[in-house]
Amino acid sequence: MNRIFHIIAFAALAALIGYLQVISIERDLYWTIWWMDILLHFLAGFFIVYAALLLNFSIYGWRGIEASDLKKMFFIILFIGVGWEIFEYVNKMIDPENYWQDTFTDLVMDFLGAFLAYIFMNRTTRT
Repeated sequence: MNRIFHIIAFAALAALIGYLQVISIERDLYWTIWWMDILLHFLAGFFIVYAALLLNFSIYGWRGIEASDLKKMFFIILFIGVGWEIFEYVNKMIDPENYWQDTFTDLVMDFLGAFLAYIFMNRTTRT
């Protein structure tokens, strides 16, 4: 797929995540719909890796993805995901009863979204 497709897809994904985030905060959906947090973590993981790979391609050229790219994405997601979980904890945005279960689920969804973005980009950018 070409660059224009990826730019449009990236913009649409950013708009979707922004919309869902605003609506979820305004209507307290994170507390009333049990899977909203899970969905947003998945989308955020996808978005972060998609953004990083698009940036990488814009700098180094449009090529296939190498294994070293996957390692970089793993550490980016780990850093951002753990940072976000610390932010939630410090700002008391958590349910103390199931904090560790929620944190584990959030990080797993971050990585699943990231891995799906990696697969998507790997399949759509082969030359």
